[in-house]
Amino acid sequence: MSNMLGFKLYLIIVELIILLNCIPTSALELINDKFVYENFQDEERDVFLHNRFSKGFAWGVATSAYQIEGGWNEDGKGPSIWDTFVHENDNIYGGHTGDVACDSYNKVSEDISMLKELGVGFYRFSISWSRLLPDGTLRHPANDKGLQYYHKLIDALIEANIEPVVTLFHFDMPQALQDIGGFDNKQTIQHFQFFADFCFREYGEKVKYWITFNEPYTYVMFGHHYGMLPPKIRKPLQYSYDIAHNIILAHARIWKRYHSKYGKDQQGFVGMAFTTMWADRKSVV
Repeated sequence: MSNMLGFKLYLIIVELIILLNCIPTSALELINDKFVYENFQDEERDVFLHNRFSKGFAWGVATSAYQIEGGWNEDGKGPSIWDTFVHENDNIYGGHTGDVACDSYNKVSEDISMLKELGVGFYRFSISWSRLLPDGTLRHPANDKGLQYYHKLIDALIEANIEPVVTLFHFDMPQALQDIGGFDNKQTIQHFQFFADFCFREYGEKVKYWITFNEPYTYVMFGHHYGMLPPKIRKPLQYSYDIAHNIILAHARIWKRYHSKYGKDQQGFVGMAFTTMWADRKSVV
């Protein structure tokens, strides 16, 4: 248990280090002003009610490819925008990178053992787009070693009676596609659709839960308006709206593709993971 807790604590620390060292002091002050947590205390509301979870409620844990995999250039993987971002000077404090991270690319069995020890019902992870398709497209053959890595992980999860939940995009756009504009270029919508279709064909008989995009608000705003995270673009809000529009289009096309081509046989689900903020009433009136 201590190993698993250490593993999760490390992931949280890595994520905080990456985020906090990308955000200027002025932005942190703004966040503190916006979220004054002492105003949200409600002892009656916050009491944890035991034995109230519905039948079928699932407990699990989640990661993303860049956070844990490492192996950033191993076995034919192409670079992502996060690889580019962390290798540029002054983007991350101390020059830290995710080049090795938790080395999950080489430690499938160790990760599965910790998940079993934790007793989770599902494990949500993301597939590195550029590990399967180094330039993000199907113009070249898929990276077989990347394919086999995810097969090995999924098979091990199923054998351990842990439900695999797969995220297709967790902020790590292939650098080759970012070079042509990323999701500002409608060609990328098509390339992402091809990538998703490829994953459905390859893993769909074993994976029943798919997430197209992780927290699109964070990716869009912090990457394309504030410029704090990759691809480190600072442009007016209209640009971010255009990116968000194309992401919604991509999600819709992929959802339709899955249910029209694979849904009947694979019997899976396709959704999106959103970031949300807590809001409380200002008054009882």
